[in-house]
Amino acid sequence: FEDQGSAQLVSGRAHIELSPEFLSTVTVDAAHPMRVFVTANGPTNGLYVIKGLTGFDVREDLGGDSNTDFDYRITATRKGYEGVRLPPSSPAR
Repeated sequence: FEDQGSAQLVSGRAHIELSPEFLSTVTVDAAHPMRVFVTANGPTNGLYVIKGLTGFDVREDLGGDSNTDFDYRITATRKGYEGVRLPPSSPAR
């Protein structure tokens, strides 16, 4: 499952707390970490993510202190399907 949104750095930092509705549909733990993809919408020194169990922090590299907007996409394993994987696809003919 996935969620997405937009936020803004404040002095090079932002915290995103995931909605309880989304968290009720996924499993996020050490064995099933969330995947977070961030895209800056303005100049930065680069961004990185610190993942938690109910949200994540976005920080600007090199101690940057910009107030740039960014977009994010998060994916996580569907609750109840932690051990299920799609079968490998067949090679193209």
